[in-house]
Amino acid sequence: MGDLFCDAVNSRFDLSCRTTAFESGAEYLRDWMSFVSLCLVCAAVSKLAIAQAAENGDGSPSLPGTSMELEEAVYHLNAYPGVFMPPNDAEEILFAARKYIEDRESAAYVPDREISRLVRIGEMLSHFGKFAFFCAAACAADRGFERAFIALHGGEDSPFPSLGSVRDLFSLAFPDKEPDWLTDQSSLENRLIFTPAPQDKPGLMRPLSLRPGAQSYALGGQYISRGITLYCDVIDGSGEKENALFADRQLGAAKAALHKLRLRTQPRLCILSGERGSGKKLTLQLLAYEESVRFILLNLDALPESAVLEDLADELLSLALLDGFCLAVQTQSREPDARAERLLTLIKPYKLGVFLLMGAVRANIAPEGYLITRVKYPELDLEQSISFWKEFSAGDGLGGLDCTQLASKYRLTPGKIKSVLQTAADMAENQNMPISEKLISEAVLHSNTGRLSEIADRIEAFYTWGDLILGEASKQQLRDVCDRITYRHLVESEWGFARKSTYGNGISILLYGPPGTGKTMSAQVIAGELGLPLYRINLAQIISKYIGETAKNLDTVFSEAKSSNVILFFDEADALFAKRTDVKNSNDRHANSESSYLLQKIEEYSGVSILATNLANNFDEAFRRRIHYMIHINMPGPARRLELWNSFIPPEAPLAPEVDLRVFAENLEISGSVIKSAVLQAAYFAASENKEIGMAHFAKAIRRELQKLGKSEPHILSSI
Repeated sequence: MGDLFCDAVNSRFDLSCRTTAFESGAEYLRDWMSFVSLCLVCAAVSKLAIAQAAENGDGSPSLPGTSMELEEAVYHLNAYPGVFMPPNDAEEILFAARKYIEDRESAAYVPDREISRLVRIGEMLSHFGKFAFFCAAACAADRGFERAFIALHGGEDSPFPSLGSVRDLFSLAFPDKEPDWLTDQSSLENRLIFTPAPQDKPGLMRPLSLRPGAQSYALGGQYISRGITLYCDVIDGSGEKENALFADRQLGAAKAALHKLRLRTQPRLCILSGERGSGKKLTLQLLAYEESVRFILLNLDALPESAVLEDLADELLSLALLDGFCLAVQTQSREPDARAERLLTLIKPYKLGVFLLMGAVRANIAPEGYLITRVKYPELDLEQSISFWKEFSAGDGLGGLDCTQLASKYRLTPGKIKSVLQTAADMAENQNMPISEKLISEAVLHSNTGRLSEIADRIEAFYTWGDLILGEASKQQLRDVCDRITYRHLVESEWGFARKSTYGNGISILLYGPPGTGKTMSAQVIAGELGLPLYRINLAQIISKYIGETAKNLDTVFSEAKSSNVILFFDEADALFAKRTDVKNSNDRHANSESSYLLQKIEEYSGVSILATNLANNFDEAFRRRIHYMIHINMPGPARRLELWNSFIPPEAPLAPEVDLRVFAENLEISGSVIKSAVLQAAYFAASENKEIGMAHFAKAIRRELQKLGKSEPHILSSI
């Protein structure tokens, strides 16, 4: 072929680079555009030769797969001037050109060398799909190719190559290979590269236009849709490497799973399960740092119901297959999520490994055919929790905190400990004050109450020990409860009692006694002393007549409380925890089952549960054994009643000189709540008369309170 070969190929390729890998995707695309240009010129010149032979009466040479008009080469030859060649040299020249590209592609596969994204794309496609991709990419990169393909289509004004015209060129360039019809709708070409065929242009008329992602990749960019931007995070190895602390075992298991996932021999799923902030996302960050892998993490919980999973799956596949991302999906939902299963089903045929970050392990999360690796992130023990408080509070003015006390009080995951400390530090800076445990408590409350407010009522804990007028024995038991939290580290960790515990490490308290004696106030004092928010469970939203619903609601309560670090207060708890009945029918069995389930949840709960009831006899022996503290809040005697009367009257209130509260304290056996209501009502009676609060006002108010309770008027009131 001699000079003709040199002129035709050297005008488009630098043959001195034949054994050199492509330095960039732009260089790779440029050589492919030159090859497509050469194919167009060969086809056009061949048709001109056919026309000349026909005019000379020599007949028409047979060139299968070409169907161009005589003038079709004009536009492209103007944009990319070519060298005339006889038809019998076209095959040899095109073979030499494609061999040049193949040699440079092969040179890219050497150890420790990053493969160009376009080389990776071409490797995954069929021979025809790869050629079609670069024909379409050439049109996207240079309008001269648009004009050439418009001419190739017989003048039809379409800027994209058609399936028919690309097949024509493919037959010239690759006579030894069978062209493809692109009929497999699940192929990578149709899923990720080319837009779907319009209904008005089927078959060979189909325009081969690139999807936005594929076109962006071809031109050296990276396309990420709004959906991916809003609901996905990119995790790479940039930034400072964080300390895994106690997650070494989980990191090692996840690393082993990653190596298998990247082999792509079959669909694999690595499930990382644990509470929010337990270290699942940190594991991905450490993998990215140590294994030089990038993750695209989809937050399934933030995804709107209107999202089209098929489109989302296609884009995730593009990022994984075309750009080398490893896929990860996160959800904290404890209910089976059909969308997660559907997404995994759509990805499954491509044998991509997926990391699934979950709040709880469910056996039915993955479609059939996935090999599953499970990595669990357990709750921190007290010693580990102290280590994280110390790790995250080091520096930035946080070093003076009592980390042992904080770890004993708040059962948080590592991520939540870090978030709480950052929030508290910001609050301290905004308020121009040093960080304190009070700010820590506020930060815990602000960041962890979650959905609990939807199913429970917050009670402000503004009472202190001074406000609590109880018998000394009851008061001491309440202090014992608080000491159990305060000295948890000493007893459980340093003295080793945590190893002897067979149940959860929370505390359950039963407050029992007549109405109005101070059970709710006692719960508030405990919450205030411990610095923990107090939530009263709304029983109307918990109890359900439908079998299984009450247990489901209880599970939600304890799950939310666990993540919120609150004290659960079940007022009038006998409605839920009443003495279990003999089994006489299915309803009895259902009630007993719910009672047993509740006992189990109380034992598992790592926080504080307070139950208040008027009728302690309603609790059976098994229940009593599982309660840590049973504190009797009894009716106050005369001395305590006098304290209560005096405590409810503010110093600035105008009392008449004749008022003698001992008369009421010694003669009326009423609870603290009745006394409080009577004092307030007496004040309003006096105010309406513009007088000081006198004995008559107190007597009138007491009569009103006793009537509400359905009690008769004592003789002592008739004399006042």
